[in-house]
Amino acid sequence: MGKTNNLYSMMRLSFDQALDDYEKKRNASLVDAYSKHYKVNVGMTCHDPHGDLISFYDEDNSQESLIWVMYYCSFLDSLLQHLQYQHYLLCCLIELNF
Repeated sequence: MGKTNNLYSMMRLSFDQALDDYEKKRNASLVDAYSKHYKVNVGMTCHDPHGDLISFYDEDNSQESLIWVMYYCSFLDSLLQHLQYQHYLLCCLIELNF
């Protein structure tokens, strides 16, 4: 449990440092700033900086972030397009008497 808590603390520190850098315009990208601080604090490359940022934002604001809502809407749109295409193919097969 101690290692998990320490990892979370270092990730959280990276998030706070990235926010500070971004607010003080030391870095143009929050993702880049978080990745840089994560590598220094945790000692390895962050594999999902976007996901970490969304999680910490949600944690701080006790609600779903706009980033997550936009990502989810994009996923649903892609799924809908896929289903419409599958429906189109099925209709074509039915017309061909398959």
